Amino acid sequence: MLKSTLIAITASLSVFFISWGFITPITKTLGTHSAHDSTIQLKQLHYSIYPYIYDHKSLPEAEQFNKIIQDRFKKGSGDQTVKDHSHNSSLYEAAEYITKNRSLHLWGHPPVYIKDETLPEGYGFYLTGEDGISKSLGRDPDDVNSWDRYSFRFYTHREHQEKSRRIKIYSFIPAVLTFLYFILRSRKRKSYASSTKY
Repeated sequence: MLKSTLIAITASLSVFFISWGFITPITKTLGTHSAHDSTIQLKQLHYSIYPYIYDHKSLPEAEQFNKIIQDRFKKGSGDQTVKDHSHNSSLYEAAEYITKNRSLHLWGHPPVYIKDETLPEGYGFYLTGEDGISKSLGRDPDDVNSWDRYSFRFYTHREHQEKSRRIKIYSFIPAVLTFLYFILRSRKRKSYASSTKY
């Protein structure tokens, strides 16, 4: 019995580590990378208003542009509003970028545009994080913004923990099944040996 138990333990541990090695690279490519993706998309949104800046030789006003962003965010892609606003068409086209990128819909709130002389190029975009609130114009720990390439770090640790937990579960299940298989097989053999003995 001891020998069969040791075999079962050895086999299940082997399956566990093989599963771990196989599942880990797969899991890294699955699941949410959304906070990181949002940072990238916010930077692309940052670039998307260059045509407006070039045409008008100035930055768009925050109140005006945020109203356009909220309008596009609510209406979604496919709306033809852009064609009816030739003067601000470049802003509507920039806002249209939001509707086509799910990473900018991460917590159900539209990106916010701000003008700030302390930022690179004097402006930026941010998402208000899970709580939907920013007390520092995109600089809260849970906010994601276009000017800090690592602003997604608040979510990184939690994502890694979740993926690690998933890897352990996915590796543990086949290991347990392997252990049970060897134990049951050993008992079946022992039972068969006992029945044939007499």
